[in-house]
Amino acid sequence: MNFVNAIEKIPAMMEKEEKEIALIQKDIPLLKEIIEKVWGKETQLSELKTELSALDRKIQLSLSSDTPQEAQEGAEKQEVQEAEELNKELSQESQKSETQEAPTPTKEFVRETLNRNSRGFKM
Repeated sequence: MNFVNAIEKIPAMMEKEEKEIALIQKDIPLLKEIIEKVWGKETQLSELKTELSALDRKIQLSLSSDTPQEAQEGAEKQEVQEAEELNKELSQESQKSETQEAPTPTKEFVRETLNRNSRGFKM
């Protein structure tokens, strides 16, 4: 008798599950769009990380250098390295994005600052 009751419940359960599947499938395009969306603060975060590493290196150089001239030379090398790193990051980001986006004021500020402070290296 239990077997017969179980078989009788199958069509109702199938309808219920099909309704749930239909509801879930409606959300799939929206969820895919959310997953594929690029996080808006990603570029700002990478710029802040670069700035943090630059400040950390300058602090380490100022603590470990014996003469001010060595500190100056180290800082100049540091700026060139930072500019190269930023250039690499920007080129990687531009390769990632399929659409051409307008440069943000933050990117322009960093680019102008690096161009002013670095000697012989231009982006």
